[in-house]
Amino acid sequence: MVTPSRAPVALVAAALLLVGGAAACTAGTDGPTSTGTTSTGTGPAASAGPTNGTTGGPSGDLSGGPSAHAAPADAADVRARGTALTAGDVTLAVLPAPGTTLVVEAGPDGSALARLTPGATAARSPVAWLAAPPDRSLVAEDDGTVVVTDAAGGFVAGVAAPGTAPAADGTTSVPGPRGAGVVPGPDGTLAVMLPASPTSTAGTTPAELPLWLAATTVLDARWGDREGGRSLAVTPSAWARVGGAAAAEGVWAQLVAREPEAGTTSMHDQLWCHQLGAPTKATWNLEPWRPEVDTLELLAAGCNPVEQGEG
Repeated sequence: MVTPSRAPVALVAAALLLVGGAAACTAGTDGPTSTGTTSTGTGPAASAGPTNGTTGGPSGDLSGGPSAHAAPADAADVRARGTALTAGDVTLAVLPAPGTTLVVEAGPDGSALARLTPGATAARSPVAWLAAPPDRSLVAEDDGTVVVTDAAGGFVAGVAAPGTAPAADGTTSVPGPRGAGVVPGPDGTLAVMLPASPTSTAGTTPAELPLWLAATTVLDARWGDREGGRSLAVTPSAWARVGGAAAAEGVWAQLVAREPEAGTTSMHDQLWCHQLGAPTKATWNLEPWRPEVDTLELLAAGCNPVEQGEG
């Protein structure tokens, strides 16, 4: 199995500008409380002394200035007082900040949503904290998504960028406020942050900031004969279509575990291209016989590159 690095964001942006729409593809005991409840943050105790993730201001303040949001002491504190968010066999704890209301509900394909409703919250303030079980870790990606890993560093689940939620058709997302994301919190936690200007894409204070957790990224993968050769039709989960960098890692890991023959650089690049350019396509069709090409050529070919002189 190959593990190619992700294409740089700047290169991807430049490629999209150059090719226009060409990428439209053709082919422990301190566990959290039970789910299904509505809870409101009541102000976790501030930790003593400076904490990880602070950028200035009082201890536990992640906004860089005075804040009513005192950080939890550590991940065990979040697990002890937080609400469980479970997808598959992965359970995270979500501890809402003071004034934030939390409702947990089931999502498509075995996923789960924690719907956070912030109160009168200052910009760049935490609205909640996340913690994983002691045998799991949380890895924050640059796009605001989160990868949940096992002790060996393997993907076991992911969280979409704050504000991302399934739409009625199950394949698209409802956008959240610009700039919402996650930052390191105290001792193994992640803080879910409002953006610098806490407004939604519609320009209003966000009424809701969902967190979408999923452990399943690939619903089906079947070999067939398409375009004159073998082809693997991958059916991604609803979450995998909008889960950003976390989904890119998860789909690849789960696809190769299911179909080892798919573990080539060319197949990886085609998969990545489909996630970027055709996320709502019913299946992402990957062909092992397609050549390895650079990012610009891959996007220009609509994710389906051919050898020079063919096509």
